[in-house]
Amino acid sequence: MTFTSNAPPCTFGAPRPIYPEPAYTVDPGPSGKDYFRGILAAVCVKRGVSPADVIGPSRQQYVVRARHEVIWTMRQARKANGKRRFSDSMIAQWVNRERSVMVTAAKSHENWMGIRK
Repeated sequence: MTFTSNAPPCTFGAPRPIYPEPAYTVDPGPSGKDYFRGILAAVCVKRGVSPADVIGPSRQQYVVRARHEVIWTMRQARKANGKRRFSDSMIAQWVNRERSVMVTAAKSHENWMGIRK
């Protein structure tokens, strides 16, 4: 007696990957710290202040405005899905401030620019 089956033969090929590759890839851009340094340098050149002043404890108005511009610009960075790229805690760590300062700084900068009333 012979046994026949319509099922395909069992083959053991290469194992499937545990984690499949994503359907698409998004360029993450520069790392967070490099992005921050680029923004910091651009704002410092534009405003005529040194990066050490922006990160430091100075409360002079021209330094504070430059610092708030850096914070506002960092908060505007978005991922491909529209979410913010950097958290307030991350930005605060780079600027040597508390996290709660980030919201106030961004609102102040918007007031100075005339975006917010």
